[in-house]
Amino acid sequence: MQALENAHRAELKELTNKWNNLILPINENESAFLEMELKKRHQQELDEFRIAIENGTIMNERIHFSTGILEMQRKAEALSSSGCYKDAKMLKKKIKQA
Repeated sequence: MQALENAHRAELKELTNKWNNLILPINENESAFLEMELKKRHQQELDEFRIAIENGTIMNERIHFSTGILEMQRKAEALSSSGCYKDAKMLKKKIKQA
């Protein structure tokens, strides 16, 4: 009976060592790689979405701007039509940052 318990302990110790030294690091590396790839993909999709919004090429999606953004856009249009191009340009930069 003692020999069987020792065999089980040895097998469990071997499995634990294999898990800690081989399997776990591989899984951690793979998960870190997948997380990095996912972050890249999300950033790329966000950049593409922003460009599509700026170009007005977004299709089948309704974009709702906040009241503040819409008001700044109206002010920028009014400033540019009245000849205050510098102020309009500054306001458009502010809109892009928002």
